[in-house]
Amino acid sequence: MLSGMNSEFLSSCIHGRDLLNDDCVAGHYDADELARRATTVVQYGFAALKLEQILIKRKAAQCVRTTPHAVVLRGLNKLIRQATQIRPSDRDTIIRRLTTVLQEGVPHRVYKFDIKAFFESVDTKRLFEQVANIPSLPRNATIVLLNYLSELKSRGIVGLPRGVPLSATLSEFALQTFDRELSLLPEIYFHARYVDDIVIVTSARENPRDSHAR
Repeated sequence: MLSGMNSEFLSSCIHGRDLLNDDCVAGHYDADELARRATTVVQYGFAALKLEQILIKRKAAQCVRTTPHAVVLRGLNKLIRQATQIRPSDRDTIIRRLTTVLQEGVPHRVYKFDIKAFFESVDTKRLFEQVANIPSLPRNATIVLLNYLSELKSRGIVGLPRGVPLSATLSEFALQTFDRELSLLPEIYFHARYVDDIVIVTSARENPRDSHAR
């Protein structure tokens, strides 16, 4: 079992630059005070969470502007990644692997897809139930996740908010079954996914119409 979201763990999740954030400077927080406030978030929830809407590639995203909440979400992200062994794909690695596959000189077709409005379409209730069943995830981390998702829902935020690192980890977790099923299809000999962008290389024996190629 991983260590829970206690004060010591949260202190380890604080970065030096956190203390330069506007709320930390205005409140004269040192690392101990920031850890104390993060512990309060763990205990009482995310009602005071401040989100600022920004644009990422012309899509609405959220930026966490309250540092104690950012520290808690960073810690939660760390625990979920450790418990699930999730490692988000690296775009450069995908490109190198794809280049190698395409240089093999065998017949192939390449498809590129993206999952439309993926972050917004995630069923957070079902996602939470799946995460809550991870045996090695500390119980208080599960409760923190529930409080966070409940707060998002109360604010009318549908699915997972873009721009928050925890959303990337949770989206990877949500797509694990999809990745496994894709890897079992006999005509596919390479596929890679970077968040919601998907590249597939097939043996060219399938009917392109069945794949909805674009």
